Amino acid sequence: MLAWLTTRRRLSLRWYLVIVVIGAMLPIVAFTTLVIVRLSAYERTAVERDLVETATALATDLDRSVQGTVSTLEAMAQARALDGPDLEAFYAEAQRVLPTQPHWRAIAVLLPSGQQLMNTLRPLGTTLPSATDLDSVRRAVATRQPVLGDLAQGRIDGTWAFQVRVPVMREGDVKYVLTATLTADALAGVIRQERRRHEEWTRALVDRRGVIGARTRAPEQYVGKPGTAKFGRQITAAEHGIYRDRTIDGADVYVAFARAPHSGWTAAVAVPMAVVEGPPRRQLAAIGGLGVGLLTVSGVGAFLFARRVARRIGQAATAAEAIVHGEHPPEEESGVEEVARLEEALRQSSALLRRRDAERERLLERAEAANRAKDDFLATLSHELRTPLTAILGWAGMLRSGRLGAREREQALDVIQRNARLQRQLIDELLDVSRIVAGKLELEVSPVDLRAIVTAATDTMRPAAEAKGLVLECSRCEEPAIVDGDSARLQQVLVNLLSNAVKFTPTAGRVDVAVKVVDRHAVVSVTDTGRGIDPAFLPHIFDRFRQGAVAVTARGGLGLGLAIVHHLVLLHGGTVAAESDGDGRGARFIVTLPLSHASRLAAAAPPLDVEERVLAGSRILVVDDEPDTLQMLVAALTMQKADVARAVSADAALAMLETFPADILVSDIRMPEKDGYALIHEVRRRERQGARRVAAVALTADAGPDDRERARGAGFDLHIGKPVDPQQLVAALAGLRPRAEASAR
Repeated sequence: MLAWLTTRRRLSLRWYLVIVVIGAMLPIVAFTTLVIVRLSAYERTAVERDLVETATALATDLDRSVQGTVSTLEAMAQARALDGPDLEAFYAEAQRVLPTQPHWRAIAVLLPSGQQLMNTLRPLGTTLPSATDLDSVRRAVATRQPVLGDLAQGRIDGTWAFQVRVPVMREGDVKYVLTATLTADALAGVIRQERRRHEEWTRALVDRRGVIGARTRAPEQYVGKPGTAKFGRQITAAEHGIYRDRTIDGADVYVAFARAPHSGWTAAVAVPMAVVEGPPRRQLAAIGGLGVGLLTVSGVGAFLFARRVARRIGQAATAAEAIVHGEHPPEEESGVEEVARLEEALRQSSALLRRRDAERERLLERAEAANRAKDDFLATLSHELRTPLTAILGWAGMLRSGRLGAREREQALDVIQRNARLQRQLIDELLDVSRIVAGKLELEVSPVDLRAIVTAATDTMRPAAEAKGLVLECSRCEEPAIVDGDSARLQQVLVNLLSNAVKFTPTAGRVDVAVKVVDRHAVVSVTDTGRGIDPAFLPHIFDRFRQGAVAVTARGGLGLGLAIVHHLVLLHGGTVAAESDGDGRGARFIVTLPLSHASRLAAAAPPLDVEERVLAGSRILVVDDEPDTLQMLVAALTMQKADVARAVSADAALAMLETFPADILVSDIRMPEKDGYALIHEVRRRERQGARRVAAVALTADAGPDDRERARGAGFDLHIGKPVDPQQLVAALAGLRPRAEASAR
């Protein structure tokens, strides 16, 4: 036959199928025999695995059931009535709790030695015996963890029960062992609710000694009795497994067992051998008969279906040719699996080619849209940067001319300051977005009271609101709203939201800020009566570079502020949401942050009001080589009634400290000859030799996380990035003032 096959180049498909069937018949006989043997072993392994899994699930259910009792006892162990030696109040509490627990028989309080001090089965004050299960008492004392005791007969009432023991900790030691005595019926509920496949299965729970605590069959006969000796050896040697045994009632069974990881008890499932071995035998007989039938049918079927398969393969070839010419292949189903899969693959290939063409068109449209968005953003950026520069350069030129009156000079300074702040805001937003995209935005996390943050942000935005004729109200809860966060970034979030509200609220409108604590979260809301948000734009409110239609007429902004707010809130583990009833109906932004887990939640500092002249009397030395910056800092601090001295270099500052006993040192970092780091090193060296302690602030344009860490490592108490707002500087120095005063004392 092989020679004939090699001499013929082409054969009809039907002949190939017949040859395949004839060649397959002999190995199929051997293969069927092998399959029967393997299936038998596999079926038995599957049943054994199922038994072990069932035992493991039963052990897990036991631990879960015991955990409910442990939770109740742990709650009772915290009672103040257990703080002292008098147990009268706790006895009353135990009598109240006992009826609420269906399977609890008694509640007892024991000394670590095992001596009972109180038992609800006896009046308070009655002399009581020691615990029946001293081993579990010792384990609870030694491990300081909840313990499930072994099954035992109570000395008071003689019933079979077991104890759940929880150590009562006071001042780091075990003062008592709180014990709940549960009847064996409590375990019956566990084994009844266990998932089962056969009624023939017997389930049982045994304690550490192998004594039966619960059994689904004849529990009244076997509860309290030990299992077979072989069973005892098996559960002692391994945590889980399966073996053959004869039960204590004489049945030949497979026994699967698993030890509960927490309680130490063992769950066992016993199944008669006939139940395990019968189904595989029946299945093997069925498989053998089916194999013989299939061998017979396959020989006849190969010849009958050969012609049909050949015709379908020809149709598949036609479909492939259609795809080559860009046409859709015909929708025809074949009765042969492989041919049907080939036809389906051809149809899917055709559909995939069409989808890729469509996807290519969509990607092209997206690329064009992204390019337009880039051009729009660059145009907006150019406009937003140039507009403030126009005002700054224009007014600066008029100031330099010296021809402006006093009122006009004041107006010029206001315009220059306002537009410079706008420029700084735009640059800060661009830098923040750059850090966000690069994943380099980091937080300096510490416990922060949001009430102080809200107050500071409100004070910052109040002049802008009043200048526009808006009412800006701030309401705070009485209780501390302390979160773990970066105070500067949280204030940035609030200032951005308030700035947005002020920008889009018309004259005579209102902006309300509120902070409260709800369900272990601090919630800050900013509500305005402004133009509102279009419902179609609301889902995109926090997208980068996206602005609603109202932004066209509201000057300022790159569409980054709310995107930065959203990212900063997410970094703090919180959420931010926007609400609006539509155009002209105002908007509300809600920031929700989880409360801090710090222990001193009530130690919240009161909000700072820079108008209170909080720096009055403070001696401050300011060091900066840039005259304009130095003059601005001295003026801002002098307005706060501080005693301010100035120096233009590190050497001048060191000389000044000889005669000027400063409380706070504010120093630039980048200075010629000696920089700020060299200055603080010398200051701290003098302090170690007995000089007066000075609180130090690094004021620098190097504002990255690494720069902050370097400044603190060098000896600075605080790092503030340039440009700095005078009010923020005053608030920061006010926070250092108590430290400086303590050092002076």
